[in-house]
Amino acid sequence: MIVDKLKREGTETELAKYHKCNLGILSPQHPPYLDVSSSLSHMLDHVVVTFICAEKLSQRLRRRRHGAHTSGGAGSSGMNSIL
Repeated sequence: MIVDKLKREGTETELAKYHKCNLGILSPQHPPYLDVSSSLSHMLDHVVVTFICAEKLSQRLRRRRHGAHTSGGAGSSGMNSIL
């Protein structure tokens, strides 16, 4: 993931954090989730969409890197293909 935390500028205060899926080997099992501070409740939709776009971009970049190493191919470019 490109972004896994959102912090208040100039502080260490976490406003949002993405938690990856845990298979339960070393700690309790859980699906992936986004933990968002209540101080962002007025813009929760924006935070969620931003994290989704960042994850989609991250997945696309990983696929490109993997494809470039195996076949030399390149994927499509531009923000329109993220979602």
